[in-house]
Amino acid sequence: MSPSPRISTIIDVAVRAEVSTATVSRVLSGRRAKDDDIARRVRRAAHDLDYHANYAASTLRRDSTDLWEVTMADPTDGFCSAFLSHAITTAADHGKRVLATILDESYGGSAEGPEAVDHREDPTHTGEVDGRILLPRSHPLPPSWASTSRHAAVRSIVVSPWSPSTTLSSVCIDHTSTMDLAITHLAAHGLRKTAFLGAAPNEAHEDSMRDASYLIAFESAASAVRQTTGPQWMLLGPRTTARGYDVTSRLMGTSADRPDSLICIDALVASGARLALDALHDHSTMVVAIDDHPAATQIDPRIIVLRPNFEDMARAAASLLTPTSADPPAERTPGPIHQEVPMTFISQLVQAS
Repeated sequence: MSPSPRISTIIDVAVRAEVSTATVSRVLSGRRAKDDDIARRVRRAAHDLDYHANYAASTLRRDSTDLWEVTMADPTDGFCSAFLSHAITTAADHGKRVLATILDESYGGSAEGPEAVDHREDPTHTGEVDGRILLPRSHPLPPSWASTSRHAAVRSIVVSPWSPSTTLSSVCIDHTSTMDLAITHLAAHGLRKTAFLGAAPNEAHEDSMRDASYLIAFESAASAVRQTTGPQWMLLGPRTTARGYDVTSRLMGTSADRPDSLICIDALVASGARLALDALHDHSTMVVAIDDHPAATQIDPRIIVLRPNFEDMARAAASLLTPTSADPPAERTPGPIHQEVPMTFISQLVQAS
């Protein structure tokens, strides 16, 4: 007796159509309204393989898909790519997989590229995922991301370097605690005269809120440990290496009353400051860079670098996505929950000290 022919599965259709199984499911169920090349490839593959969706089984599986979606506005952004890497590891610890989607914040269409493992025209689509993490490029959260996600049946949260979203639960960097870490570290090394090379707040710039919060945090932290500073040592300007060099040259080269440490708003400014100190043969002034870009690990090893604690941020995101027996349904949650995570030191000098 000849063996029974093998029955095609949704995985077979996905492989032939070169899309994800989630896309196959949405196309064949009619939940993906777009009639494009992707939809045509899926329907053609299903026809060729004589595949028919088992909607009864899909209904039984709908309570849990073991899938978290991470939607990024810009996959080339250092913060987004680093967080995604840690999110994949953390999701695996919770028995989940990650579906990465790329979407333009204007909703003019999904971006395409090798990182796009799915094609979705709306990041708040309530498809087959257990939770959704939004990584926007701009602050505040685009209204369409926030308003739709808030009412979606799937838990949606925001992860970003900026202040918490007011409408969705979020995980962000704790600017105050991060600055406290920097000031405390300098004080522990006997450094009591600190200048801050910050960025000038600019309403047109996406980092404006963060820049302003760091300036406020610096004043507060310096006062708490009786650090010597003043308006003349709180210098705001562009985020460039040239600016760090010029400001440090003037600050350290012309005054007898000089700071013994510098806190810089990012790695570029800190690199310029370190070059200026080298030109002045100053090897004792300590430079700290507060930077949310992973490339900061590649700068001068003498610079103390604080970067986002992506591991803890991914864990915090997982805790917001993981319901407990005491949790009400997502749509009845009384309000957003905001978790702030301080940055962490990555410099070898700090680890050795």
